Amino acid sequence: MARTYFIDGNPVIIATGWNISDKINARSTLSVTVIDKQAATIIESSQFQMFNNTDKIFEGVILRIRKYEPDPNYRDWE
Repeated sequence: MARTYFIDGNPVIIATGWNISDKINARSTLSVTVIDKQAATIIESSQFQMFNNTDKIFEGVILRIRKYEPDPNYRDWE
């Protein structure tokens, strides 16, 4: 099972432990930590997509971004 993740069509690497929250009569939400954005520019209103092989399993718009440095010289985005 190969999962791939994209922001505005650019590949990103996601940390394990992401979470999808489903509620009846509400939108689903996904919380992830991007550990390597590669060529992606991460801004609010960017499009996020998650694929399982070739099947799209989640798609949405980024609403909030939090940048933090877990270790010196590293930056993650949540």
